[in-house]
Amino acid sequence: MHCSFNINNNNESLQLIYNEEKIYIKRDSNKISEETLNSKESFVFKYLIEHSSISNPQSARDVEESFKLHFDEEFSLYALKNIIASIRKKYRSLCKKAKVDNNSELISNLYKVGYFIDLDKSSTNRIAPKYDINQFKPSQFEMLKLMFNTYHRELIKALIAVFTISSFFLFVVYFFQILYTTKIANEYSENTKHIAAEVMDYGCDSHGAVHSLRHSLNLDSVVMTTPYGSCYISKTRSKMIELNQVDDFYDSADFAYSRFMDTEHDIEMVARISKRSIEARYKNSLLPLLVDSISIQKNGYYILNLGEESKSIYQTSLPTGATITFYSDDIVALWIALSLILATLLYRSYILGFVIYLFRWKHISFEEEPIINTEDNSVLYYELLSRVRNVGVLSFINTMRRTNLLTFHTILLIETVRKAKLNNSHEIYGVNVCPSALVGSNFARLREHLAAMEANEFVVEITEYSNIGYGCEVIDNIKDIKKLGITIALDDFGTGNNNIEIINVISPTYLKLDRCFVKDIESGEHHQGVLLNISEIGRLSNITMIYEGVETRRQQYILCQLGYNLHQGYLYSRPNDSEEQ
Repeated sequence: MHCSFNINNNNESLQLIYNEEKIYIKRDSNKISEETLNSKESFVFKYLIEHSSISNPQSARDVEESFKLHFDEEFSLYALKNIIASIRKKYRSLCKKAKVDNNSELISNLYKVGYFIDLDKSSTNRIAPKYDINQFKPSQFEMLKLMFNTYHRELIKALIAVFTISSFFLFVVYFFQILYTTKIANEYSENTKHIAAEVMDYGCDSHGAVHSLRHSLNLDSVVMTTPYGSCYISKTRSKMIELNQVDDFYDSADFAYSRFMDTEHDIEMVARISKRSIEARYKNSLLPLLVDSISIQKNGYYILNLGEESKSIYQTSLPTGATITFYSDDIVALWIALSLILATLLYRSYILGFVIYLFRWKHISFEEEPIINTEDNSVLYYELLSRVRNVGVLSFINTMRRTNLLTFHTILLIETVRKAKLNNSHEIYGVNVCPSALVGSNFARLREHLAAMEANEFVVEITEYSNIGYGCEVIDNIKDIKKLGITIALDDFGTGNNNIEIINVISPTYLKLDRCFVKDIESGEHHQGVLLNISEIGRLSNITMIYEGVETRRQQYILCQLGYNLHQGYLYSRPNDSEEQ
């Protein structure tokens, strides 16, 4: 006979091997200590392996009778105790040589009822599922695709809101920029038109024309042609000229020119405007990010051409008959950039949360923690727990809750189970569902994926990771899940919102008693009495009880003696180094 047992040594997994002649301890594949058993020690050890368990310990009389049949001799007084003591001594010697810190006696006799081996067998088929659920975990691309399919309506609504707000904001900013600049242009254009009319009314032989020109905001000087001759007028003087004597007036690159006509009196005037002053004026009024360039044209000639022309966004006429045009080549890029900034401001917590979740996804693994029926060592179902490398469980859950990703994470778990089922996995899995996922649009999304699961092959554990109580909507939605044929379990029973009234309304299949009621049952009758009283609620309600937090053999034994055989805890499935959810 060959049998191996697990030894837990400060989170290090070792094995105790029995092969009828020896017992030895292995680390990985290396033997690190061994002891030889004589024939009587080997027989007792083998008998207990084959016939005993914590729920079915073998009495001294049973062992002695089997010994007599095998060896055809009587046991001397205290012989069995001496043999067991010798085995224990050799086991302690093994542990000492292997530097193993282990509290197990190897062979225990709780309350003198009977003997059993106080170690777990290493047979992985006892509680481990056939498939590793992580091989069905969605890839990052599949996760993103599922995210879009699940939240595309909300995403479209958010994009519409962002683009609408950014468009309105950009429109308002552009509107006031153009309005302000156009107002300045109108004021100067109106002044120019008024001064030009006054100058033409005064004519060439009047000092009034010089005086009027001094009040101009734009005009530097003019050349005016009348039926009585031509003249040059500046802000200091007026003089009669011949038109062929004013080439210098027209040839200067520092000025722009504008033409005015008084057809009634047959007067034509060309006004000269300083480019430097007009450019400085409009530059000071423009926001460079919004408007790339601006131009003012009259009669096909540029009065102002500030910057390079690009895409025209607005054009209007001025009182002088000139046309002002605004250009912006980056309006689309500016709109997109503004939308991104606005989206970041409005949804920064959600965006950051999802980016963190996306990064963590490759570090998230799912582990199957079994619910064990100790009567036959069978698995009732596996609760799926999310384990995150180097991240605390509360931090992980709170981040998902703040960013409203807890429901989506649950959907990913459900989809992982569905893929496993499609690949011929016959295990029954349980997934934690927070009450916040059972209200509003969250439940509509969740129900779509739950409806795809096979009836009676999936368990929904309603958890306490929420401040939401069991209101009418939550209760109605739990009942809706039950109609789908999905099994309901209330997690952490005895704490939080789970109370007797809720049990009567929901009628779950399982009540999972919180670990706080199990951890102290070794302390005495008071804690066992509390456990009995709470368990009576399940019995009276005809609901199966599951006991969480079973970590020691003594806890296991007490629960089995009380008739409570559905257990879950580290005794059956040690956690990894990573955190769990």
